[in-house]
Amino acid sequence: MVDEYLVTLHFSEKTEDVYEYLPCFLVRRDGRDVGRVFLSLAGSAEVIALHRLNDDTEKLNAAMLRYGLGRLRDLLSHFGGAEELFGESGAVKWKLTAEELDVTVLAPHSLAKTCSYQITEGRDLYCAAAGLGDETAVGSSGIHRLAATSRPMCASCGLPDDRVLCSSFSHPSVIGRRTMGPPPSRHLYQAFCNDGEAVIQTKAQECRAGGNTCWKLRIGVPESITGTTKSPLTLPEALDFLDAVWRQLGKGPLVVPGTFTHAVGLVGTGASQEEYETTLSDIADAINRIKVDPSLVPAGNAKDGSLVKLRAALTSMDGVDPARVTDSIFVLQNVMGLRASIQHSDAVTRRIAALSALGIPDVGLSKAETLELVRDCAAKAVLSLRDEVRKSVDASENE
Repeated sequence: MVDEYLVTLHFSEKTEDVYEYLPCFLVRRDGRDVGRVFLSLAGSAEVIALHRLNDDTEKLNAAMLRYGLGRLRDLLSHFGGAEELFGESGAVKWKLTAEELDVTVLAPHSLAKTCSYQITEGRDLYCAAAGLGDETAVGSSGIHRLAATSRPMCASCGLPDDRVLCSSFSHPSVIGRRTMGPPPSRHLYQAFCNDGEAVIQTKAQECRAGGNTCWKLRIGVPESITGTTKSPLTLPEALDFLDAVWRQLGKGPLVVPGTFTHAVGLVGTGASQEEYETTLSDIADAINRIKVDPSLVPAGNAKDGSLVKLRAALTSMDGVDPARVTDSIFVLQNVMGLRASIQHSDAVTRRIAALSALGIPDVGLSKAETLELVRDCAAKAVLSLRDEVRKSVDASENE
């Protein structure tokens, strides 16, 4: 069975100065509620929006649904997105203000129809849902019949916009007729329902959010994009392993305290901005507990930070690869830099620089994904250092 979120549409009652159309998106998974998103338009925004849309409430309502579902789909499509969106409350309110209109419901991409049955060939647009009785069909592409169309014709067609189309909707058949006058209009003739809902036989054009009551949106639950860190405890365990191998050199403990396997802060998911920042701090604190005995540090490095001292100590030992040690320390320094970026006025610049150095994109990831990748980078760096320490242990045993 495919793991997915199931989104259904409901409506709230007006209790404040907002536009009367109040969609509520209920998100469920495995038959249980995950959370609700309440979408509203402030009263001042309503006046502006309706003025720009010539008082067409249906157009405004449709634009709100397209925006809301598009935003919800984007958030739920990221690993950890649901946890980040709903947190512990399980309810989120998106109240759009007048200042936000141009980038939300009135944005050009929000008002323009999106249809996955459109095919562009050079300057020409074709409909890939042409039915058997379509007199305007001009050819085929794969298993689809093609008919010439245009964006205005597509916008007036009854086939709903992809962003609000029911997930059970399939195999649409769109018909066009040749005329001697203006370009022909195109009409949704029939479609199939994967849930077997009979209403599609007479109201296929209503298989959209706000249309038929059986409408639903399915969104696959994303897996972690890393696939390399199976457990968030990898980092604390790696620190333990590094400390254990270091002790084999007979140089005392390296990591204080000696164990991190119960450090709950290191396994945060970043469900909120506060948890995200706390987890970054806990990761940095764990790394910062690496303490090198001053007697092991070459002259000239006594006043440096712990990581620089560790690099100096390791690169002076027999059997280690200095380049690999330097690369691993560089990774850990940038992980530490992420925590530092939170505390500075130029936080964005520092964060982007640190993430770039770690090979982690600054956009397109949820906080949970970013944290997992940061933990993974740190764990790999620590394990790499452990391997180098082991080389030194082996070298000393062979003497």
